[in-house]
Amino acid sequence: MKKPNIGLYHSQPAMLAGLYTWINSARIHCTVSAISIPKLLAELQDNPLDILLMEYQQPAFFEALPLLRQYSNAKVLIMPKQQDYFKLDESLAGVVYGVINPHTDQKTLLEAIARVAKGEYWFDRDNIASMLDSMSERGVAEKSLYRQYLTLTRKERDVVKTLHLNAEHELGEIAARMTISENTLRNHLRSIYSKMNVRNRLGLYKVAGRIASFIE
Repeated sequence: MKKPNIGLYHSQPAMLAGLYTWINSARIHCTVSAISIPKLLAELQDNPLDILLMEYQQPAFFEALPLLRQYSNAKVLIMPKQQDYFKLDESLAGVVYGVINPHTDQKTLLEAIARVAKGEYWFDRDNIASMLDSMSERGVAEKSLYRQYLTLTRKERDVVKTLHLNAEHELGEIAARMTISENTLRNHLRSIYSKMNVRNRLGLYKVAGRIASFIE
């Protein structure tokens, strides 16, 4: 998998410089770095991005959102201030893929970028409880999916995690990784499909992707 093109926006120069250094030290392409929304929008027109890591401020974020969508298809990973805690709602579906604590460490930041680059959602582990309480509509659906996930046995949860992390592999290979037979794996899957209300492996993978930050 190729490394994603990253864009950065933060109103504080020191924070922006620190994020830029962290990302480039991991040899990830940081092609946009902006200290203001107008500068960010100008750079987005000439620099296609995979992920945009940006400070979240109200109301500037929502004012800029229509233009962000116009100029870029980047997945947005936001860093809200404590007093401006982010609430995920349906209007941001397909745009915001994650929320990360601005005081996080480099390892967690890079992991969040890697997950979002794969199309997964990321929520900082320290704030999962708050995020679950604050999510509306789509978030409520994800909370419901997570509750369904909690009805699985420990072995069934292991199956879900392993499938999610090895989506490109055949069932026989996944069974070998789990040191169980393929027949046993298929039996687990039948039970999981029933409990999670999905029809097949693709449906299960989509569900796992939506709650990935909660199950790993």
